[in-house]
Amino acid sequence: MSETNSTGPADRPARKQRSDGERSRNAILLEATKLATVEGIRGLSISRLADAVGMSKSGLFAHFGSKQELQLATIQTASAIFSELVLEPALSAPTAIERLRGLTAGYLNYVESETFPGGCFFASIAAEICSALRVEVPLKSRCSKKWEAPCSLDVSCRDPTPAKTPRE
Repeated sequence: MSETNSTGPADRPARKQRSDGERSRNAILLEATKLATVEGIRGLSISRLADAVGMSKSGLFAHFGSKQELQLATIQTASAIFSELVLEPALSAPTAIERLRGLTAGYLNYVESETFPGGCFFASIAAEICSALRVEVPLKSRCSKKWEAPCSLDVSCRDPTPAKTPRE
């Protein structure tokens, strides 16, 4: 009598599995964000990053295809981390002043907790990207767009009730 496995595909709940490639790519990008805060976004090299994550240059290159794609993906990863740790918690506050306080506290915690060894990712690469004469347009525009949203948020600190002023 043959034994059958009763835990076939129909018996298991549907679950989205992450591929090894996606896990590798995420690990590479996390390391790239850390390296970029110390060595600069333009200083990111396939060779240096491959050494840092312990894989071959060809294996790492297969995930991106070019240095610029690696740089753009690194900025996107840093952006997602910043959003998760700073923006999202603050923007859920009910009032503008609480959002502003949340943004300030969240940013300070983000820097103090040493999320990245070189401090704030965007502060670390801003001068490098914005001051370079031959900046690749996609890098500069991606960074600029990331900062437009938080800077343009309506975080008015006005109290909804107007202050009473003494009458003369």
